[in-house]
Amino acid sequence: MRSTVRTVLICLVVSLGVIGSAEKSWAAFAGGSRLVYYYTQRSVINPSAGPGTAATILAVKNNATDPTKVQMKIFNGSTCAAFGPVTFDLPGNQSLRINVSDYASAAPFPEGWVDLYAVNAGGTPIRWDLLTGKFTVLDFGGTSMTVAISEPVSLFSDANHAIDPLGGVIADHSSVRTGAPIAHAVDFWAPGGAFNISDRLVVVPVSMVPGTAPVASTGGIGLSFRTLAGVETLNTTAITSCALASSLSTLHAGFSTSYPNAVAVTDGGNLVVVADGSAANKGNAGWLFEFATAPPLLGVHTLQPWVALAVDGHE
Repeated sequence: MRSTVRTVLICLVVSLGVIGSAEKSWAAFAGGSRLVYYYTQRSVINPSAGPGTAATILAVKNNATDPTKVQMKIFNGSTCAAFGPVTFDLPGNQSLRINVSDYASAAPFPEGWVDLYAVNAGGTPIRWDLLTGKFTVLDFGGTSMTVAISEPVSLFSDANHAIDPLGGVIADHSSVRTGAPIAHAVDFWAPGGAFNISDRLVVVPVSMVPGTAPVASTGGIGLSFRTLAGVETLNTTAITSCALASSLSTLHAGFSTSYPNAVAVTDGGNLVVVADGSAANKGNAGWLFEFATAPPLLGVHTLQPWVALAVDGHE
């Protein structure tokens, strides 16, 4: 499987013609000292498929001229079980490709997230704030292979940027200076319809300290579905002790039967994800997968910070 994945990835990059431009394109991604990636080694398109029906390739670039080290820890999204940490040297202005299956096999780690962060020679997290990246999902579970590319959620360090030097040890990970977004929004296509669209929402509570599992949620993650006209239609809460990975219809039974009741190609709405507000975690990282069978398509969208939070008072 690993040799097949490498061959497919090389062919994919060549066919897209991005070998020469990939590094420059990363400049559009927000940088950080810590990157949180989604990974899967089980088909997203065919949820009943077994482990090994998908692969995920991570990429990280050091945008500084100085070298650094990065540490990676792989988490199971259902149990929070972890593999690692694994430490890599990352020269200045260079990038690194990581095939998740080279470090964690598919059966015990079918789906979850990867916590990757800059460290010093002793393995202690440091302020770097110049890491960028992306991840590529290769899904073999459908009638043909489908590919989706997206970016990780990046977090600046908790250092005081006015006085703490680049490469300095982060003294306080609970600082209010930074954190993952608490509220997100993302547009979605209605399920079913002309292309037989399905979806999968992934939400990862981000822990305070890099390389550690999040504290179990006590209040749950609030979800709101809105029409394109802005009318709030459904509300629900998802309780999770680790990561959330579910179709929207599983989260709310009425989603697929009463809303949005897809008829036209343009049907859809907006999804708002609000964290439980616990001070024990940084906030959330998240992605929405949308896939179709006619034609076979797979897209992944990073949940975006919800700028309307302070405008309409929604909590």
